[in-house]
Amino acid sequence: MAPVYSFFDAIAHRDKAAMLAQTVPDTAVTISREGGLRHLTIDNLADLVVNIKSGSLAEPIHDPIVQVDNNIASVWAPFVFTIDGTPTNCGTDIFTLAKLNGKWLIVNLTYNSQKNCESAR
Repeated sequence: MAPVYSFFDAIAHRDKAAMLAQTVPDTAVTISREGGLRHLTIDNLADLVVNIKSGSLAEPIHDPIVQVDNNIASVWAPFVFTIDGTPTNCGTDIFTLAKLNGKWLIVNLTYNSQKNCESAR
């Protein structure tokens, strides 16, 4: 879970380098929203995060389900993304990780997103 929590901490600090430090180069990001899928690289996602102009960012997750098999792992967890404590979107994050040279890194991120999040707080 350490790279996932470090990734969220980097989001909160709008720290692109710290976000990328938790991932392999060209980590794939897939966003599922009503109307279809959006595919990004982790670099694209980090740019979107750091360019959010105002407010404190947080993406708390809860009740993560972690599965590990040797040098691969997955983390499935509901989230609520907030700006200044107000939910902007919510859904479920799914991280795929791999242990490379003794270090766990994020190799894929998929999440769904919806706007009606008041009940998800």
